[in-house]
Amino acid sequence: MSGSVLLVSAFTIGLVGSSHCIGMCGGIANALNYSIAKEQRTVKNLIRYQLTYNTGRILSYGVIGGLAGIMGNSLENSLGHMGLTSLRILAAVMVILLGLYLTGLWRLITRLEDMGKILWSKLSPLSKKLLPLDHPIKALGLGMIWGWLPCGLIYSTLTLSLASGSLSMGALVMLCFGLGTFPAMILTGSMLNVTQSFLKKTYFRQISGFLMITFGLMALYHYIPFTQQATCH
Repeated sequence: MSGSVLLVSAFTIGLVGSSHCIGMCGGIANALNYSIAKEQRTVKNLIRYQLTYNTGRILSYGVIGGLAGIMGNSLENSLGHMGLTSLRILAAVMVILLGLYLTGLWRLITRLEDMGKILWSKLSPLSKKLLPLDHPIKALGLGMIWGWLPCGLIYSTLTLSLASGSLSMGALVMLCFGLGTFPAMILTGSMLNVTQSFLKKTYFRQISGFLMITFGLMALYHYIPFTQQATCH
């Protein structure tokens, strides 16, 4: 995938996968509002803190994506073109698995979340030190911790950062993913129940899932070596 395709793909995954974000993080987004010091719990501050939380969350995604990009670069240097092609195929497969998860057909991808629970158990206690929220810097820090919450959607998108093969592009991929999730999470954090109920609808998840599967299959067709050979002939 070219750089622009990677970025657009990551943004689309974040946007289309919003139903998963609502289900997994919607409660957290609402709970964060009640972590704000009572004297600061005004409508203006609720919006400001939601923007700050989510900025911190997206910054964390950028850090994680940069690390994945470094790993991808290392694999590419070690294995050459074959390594890069393998990473791109892996990214396509993960997008397909993500689509299957969103449709409810196969939930294999949730096992990835178990892998992140060890790290999360170390990071989550740090959030208590930032409460109550009485300053935007604390909200930013809490959002950055929140960004490490184990999530199959995040881990799937990280394979695009791996396939990017560089720190900068890997970070940009995950930043674009985070921006894709931004509208849904802001609306959820603002307690707009109408928006939440729409994004939780079964048909919305299924449409989102089938779009992911289609995109993954197209990418897989493009990168599997024997399909390229057939095209040449």
